[in-house]
Amino acid sequence: MSTAPVDENELLFRQVSPGGDPIYFDETRKPPVFHVVFLPGREDHDGLSMIRNKFRTEIWSAYRLERTTVRYRLACLNVSELNRMSNERGTSDLTYNPSPDGLDNQHGEPWAHCCIAEINKTIYDSDQDAKKRIKEWARHVSDWLSRDSIIGPFREPTEADPYRPTSEAGDS
Repeated sequence: MSTAPVDENELLFRQVSPGGDPIYFDETRKPPVFHVVFLPGREDHDGLSMIRNKFRTEIWSAYRLERTTVRYRLACLNVSELNRMSNERGTSDLTYNPSPDGLDNQHGEPWAHCCIAEINKTIYDSDQDAKKRIKEWARHVSDWLSRDSIIGPFREPTEADPYRPTSEAGDS
């Protein structure tokens, strides 16, 4: 099965680390997620990493092979809302490119991992206008989130936990 393009109505997850300086997640703060969570990290040269709820369950979406002891939360984001926020910053809809991560390499297609191509580390570091737009977009996304938009943290998944959602959306 090949990986279908990301749909406008899909739900995406962004992993939110428990650490950071300042702390990335604080349920007493408004917004509860610090905007740096939505800035490209040093590994995001192909774009900001997201996980498609359509192809990976929440417990597995909050897990990383590279950091198995970290208990991530998930910021739940709708593609149409992310595009709306991008359009409000004067850019077009974002491009969501499916690309495998470590779990996708283990489980095969369809790939749950995708990258927002326009929010990437190379552009962020080399183009000051793009950097400003990306920061504004990240702040807007963070401000838009409520406590109810953040789920987790989750325990470490086991083989008994389903990897793919069993709903119709996950079967497509």
